Amino acid sequence: MPCFAYPNPTSASPIPFSYERRHFTVKTVPDDFPYELVRDNGLQIHYFEFRGPGPPPNDLGHPGDVWLNVKPGEYNLYARMQSHWELWPGPRKAKKHMFAHPLVPGRYLWCTRKHVLWYTCDGIRKSASLQTRGEEEDFGRTRYRTVGPMERGGARNATTTNDNVSRLPLRTAEEAVAKIIETEEEERRQGREPPDARRRRPREGEGEGEASSSSRKRTRTDEDDLLSGEESQTPTPPTVQQPAEAHNLQHFISHPFPIQPAASTSSSSLSQALGPQPQPQPAIPSPQANYPPAGTVHRPPQHQAYPHPQPPPQTNAAPPTTPFTPSNQLTSPNVTPDRARLIEHELLRMRDEGRRLTEENRRLNQENARLGQENSRLTEENARFRVQAMATSNCPPELAAAVRESMNSTLGMRVNHILADAQEQRAARLEAERKLAELHEQLKKMTQAFQLPPSLSVADHSSLHTPGPSPRMSVSDA
Repeated sequence: MPCFAYPNPTSASPIPFSYERRHFTVKTVPDDFPYELVRDNGLQIHYFEFRGPGPPPNDLGHPGDVWLNVKPGEYNLYARMQSHWELWPGPRKAKKHMFAHPLVPGRYLWCTRKHVLWYTCDGIRKSASLQTRGEEEDFGRTRYRTVGPMERGGARNATTTNDNVSRLPLRTAEEAVAKIIETEEEERRQGREPPDARRRRPREGEGEGEASSSSRKRTRTDEDDLLSGEESQTPTPPTVQQPAEAHNLQHFISHPFPIQPAASTSSSSLSQALGPQPQPQPAIPSPQANYPPAGTVHRPPQHQAYPHPQPPPQTNAAPPTTPFTPSNQLTSPNVTPDRARLIEHELLRMRDEGRRLTEENRRLNQENARLGQENSRLTEENARFRVQAMATSNCPPELAAAVRESMNSTLGMRVNHILADAQEQRAARLEAERKLAELHEQLKKMTQAFQLPPSLSVADHSSLHTPGPSPRMSVSDA
């Protein structure tokens, strides 16, 4: 899941934002689901809930994440689709009009009075019913006590059910975000401070200590993300502050702290429970003292909040701090062991980040050098091809004369011969047409000469016969 692959989302936008990881559980997912899931009594789909004063940046979030615009007067709710953020239009009770999850079918975006969750259709209808009845605060317990349980078969008690009670309209997107903020402020006033985001960007005027202390507050558990979407009204008793969560320190697991040798350890069960101590390193010799004053001798961070007499050191060198812990921070009386440990973790993270950026810079320099060489090679090839093209375009006069002579001797003669044949054929065709026209004229004259006049009768025709036997008669007939 992207929430585990990228636990600390960042953006190039200057808009400050906070975030919190949530999840919901399903039984099955589509075959083309792109992420690896967590299996814990089902398949857990994790997502981030962002909050910021304004619309969400385009380079932030993955499919299924949500964004609450908490700018006063512009409250809105956005959901991340496959490639963009989309504005939630508001509550819809019809399934075909609900805002569906981009990857998981059957899950739709919905706002309760406390959270923004991906609900099922039944969960949305139940929450909408409680909201319209005004029973969202106590989950209908008051109506259950006054009306009683539903009868067998799901039929309501007609004598106690009043269907004429006016229904409240569903909250719009702006009203839903305002209701969530109002509920959190009310819980904060009542002493039940809502859980802050596990890690957020420090705002202007806020120091590093405030940001790190807020990240160590109690965080909301994943049980809050179940289908009910509500939290218990019982206030949570205060707990002892623990170091930051494991997912916030995953960059530092590969750098374990060295364990202090037994010769320099102190006999304190409390210091042993606080964790391993850094390995002492040789330092500048300092004068020995059985009871050195506070602020003059560097002590391990585990013993800052709980001072006790220390045995005299066996060497003239006082145990210094680790190479990554500033001495002025460890000698301050207000620095607690947890605070010092967080500072060490932050310094280690900054060191790892510096190494990573150095390697990236080296890689980019090598890539730049390679691209420069490639550019030089292509420039040389282009110049070489240009010289070759210029050499081939300037034909020597001797070659041009030879080509011209060859055209005149072979191709020119062939063309002239073809033209002469064509002229002869044309002259013969014209002569044949002329003779044919003469024959037509002669035939026309002969036809007119042998044609009889139309005024002659049959008798006249018979008088023209010559006397004597017919030329068709045979000799025997004569």
